[in-house]
Amino acid sequence: MAMYPVFNLIASTGIGYIVNIVGQWGILNMGLLLLTFSTSLYGFAFNVGILILASALHGICLSMVHISSLSLLSNFPERLTEGSAGIEIWSGIGSIIGPPIGGLIYPHYGITGIFFCVSLFPLLVFISVLCMRIYVIDIKMLEKYDISSPRRKITMKSVASSKEVKQGAILTAFN
Repeated sequence: MAMYPVFNLIASTGIGYIVNIVGQWGILNMGLLLLTFSTSLYGFAFNVGILILASALHGICLSMVHISSLSLLSNFPERLTEGSAGIEIWSGIGSIIGPPIGGLIYPHYGITGIFFCVSLFPLLVFISVLCMRIYVIDIKMLEKYDISSPRRKITMKSVASSKEVKQGAILTAFN
């Protein structure tokens, strides 16, 4: 099913612009909630139409989560490498331990149980992000970086013509 990468690519072109208008935290929270729904939808995909819908929604949601989290990370340039490494490390850990855990869950709960369990992870991340915003993040730090307000408006034309964006798109295409 090529719906996931197609919709991920289509959504990625506009999500960066929307993040500048709506805000980084709002897109991250919306993406995590929709990711929970789309992942659980895979477990109930008993026909091709629902599977296509789940794949398309999954691509859009992950685009929202990736772009907003990287946008939030760019607000802290002194911690950029640590944050990027953390994202990649946890992605790798999930790729390594996910299949064996799914193999253990499948005999007891079937395919629906696997996707229901996997859909709990974005929900837990959503809850932890909310708790972090409420209890951990210092308000003075938010004022210092001014990440609570939307950034200056950036046009799609300036983003598309950026040298770094073109280089990143070429590297991604070859990977």
